Amino acid sequence: MTNNDLKQRHGCVTFWLWLVLLVNAGSVLMQVINLLDPEEPVYPVWTVVLLVLLASCNVVASLLLMRWRKLGFYLFVASALAELVVCLLLLDYHPVQSVASLFNIAIWWAVLQIRYNGRSAWSQME
Repeated sequence: MTNNDLKQRHGCVTFWLWLVLLVNAGSVLMQVINLLDPEEPVYPVWTVVLLVLLASCNVVASLLLMRWRKLGFYLFVASALAELVVCLLLLDYHPVQSVASLFNIAIWWAVLQIRYNGRSAWSQME
């Protein structure tokens, strides 16, 4: 029996991990489809490619968190900060829309603090 077999997380944490994984995988797919669309792109291709890379990082981060690795959380933080910079500087989003990526960090931290049998998911991560 491995150490990961003894670890358990609350169902809400597992649901959140799967939701984020599926939404980001869908985002990658949608952005790639948009890149292949023959119509004139709204944004430069390189910015869309950058957003695809960030969403791909989020998929990897979700998988790392499912495998009990704190590195997944730090990857989400780096991705959210990079997304903030991309949205503010390159895509000319409204600042309020762009700051939403900072709320993602707080949401992730809060979700990982949900306790199951007296232990948070964060406290069990390596």
